[in-house]
Amino acid sequence: ELRTRGTRNGNADYSETYVGNAYVTDSVSLFNNRLKILGGARYVRIRSQATSITGQKIGLKNDQSRNGYQLGAVFDVVKDVALFANTATAFNPNGTDPNNTGQFLPPEDSKAFEVGVKLIDLWRGKISGTLSYYDIRKRNVVNSDFNPVLFRAVSEITDQQARGFDAELFSGQ
Repeated sequence: ELRTRGTRNGNADYSETYVGNAYVTDSVSLFNNRLKILGGARYVRIRSQATSITGQKIGLKNDQSRNGYQLGAVFDVVKDVALFANTATAFNPNGTDPNNTGQFLPPEDSKAFEVGVKLIDLWRGKISGTLSYYDIRKRNVVNSDFNPVLFRAVSEITDQQARGFDAELFSGQ
């Protein structure tokens, strides 16, 4: 997979980003198909570098990779109610340090999980939906904002977390 951006700053004409990944995933059903389990593993490698207007590779080469996983399960308690849980990891490489140290910032890593209950045509088709709790945690998130006093963008690396309850209910007939 090749993604090219055409941004121009200084003598950089464009940059190329190569994204390569390999993954395996499998699922299994148990107990007369009442329990369904999904699992997977993924390897991602992202490489990027800028090219000057003369066609020469310039700047630092960003080459980062990570392994990740996903796991999930659904259990049909009764015909109209199912319990579920899932978890997954991800990563996204960050760019160079805005303080011009010449180093790349550490990649953004995330971990998420969710547990809940699915209602399928409950009470003769009158209610369907999902009730769940989720927790998403990210590390090394780059936040940038324009500082009017310094008249330049200022960046900081933070950790972020989002957690809460989600409810989606639909009324049928």
